[in-house]
Amino acid sequence: MGGVARNTREVMVTCEAAGYEVVLIETVGVGQSETVVADMVDFFLVVLITGAGGDLRGIKRGLMEMADPVAINKAEGDNKVHAERACALYQNAMRLVHPADSPWNPPVVTCSAVRNTGVDAIWSQALKHRARFEPTGWFEQHRRAQRCRWMWDIVNEYIDRLLHGRPEIRAISTQVESAVRSGSMTAADGAETVLRAIGIGEAAPS
Repeated sequence: MGGVARNTREVMVTCEAAGYEVVLIETVGVGQSETVVADMVDFFLVVLITGAGGDLRGIKRGLMEMADPVAINKAEGDNKVHAERACALYQNAMRLVHPADSPWNPPVVTCSAVRNTGVDAIWSQALKHRARFEPTGWFEQHRRAQRCRWMWDIVNEYIDRLLHGRPEIRAISTQVESAVRSGSMTAADGAETVLRAIGIGEAAPS
């Protein structure tokens, strides 16, 4: 799951059932894992680190669209100026990503994990986010949609394991892909051949 443990959702649900009101899920780096985590939580915090400022340019727009707040970490010592400059840049960027009439405009704050500053401001934003959306029923609707996507993730993961876990099916898939690529087989026929090989049945009608 892109760096996220396969059973992360199950662990999260178990923690909630045990009575924990706050469950934190952490990922490292920017990639598919962030997308996966954003689709299993109520509040998605993006933590960025800046040195001279240029290292923030590669952050993907999609990540900014998913963020509920953005925190610029390491705002301490000589790096504090760089962090504050990056904060201002990202505040402007977030205004472009999220329209003014959006029900939630993600804030951008600075913090320092080493000096334990700015952490209260991040938690305050989490509380404001809940206060804004909880009365509307948004969280329940959001979780219902997440559960459905979770189901399809399991289905797709199972199919992917079948495709790549059995040598005979891998061989058929490779041959079919080559045939579709060359034009000697249609995409619909190729899909049906692969699905029949893994025992699912007929493909969708062409």
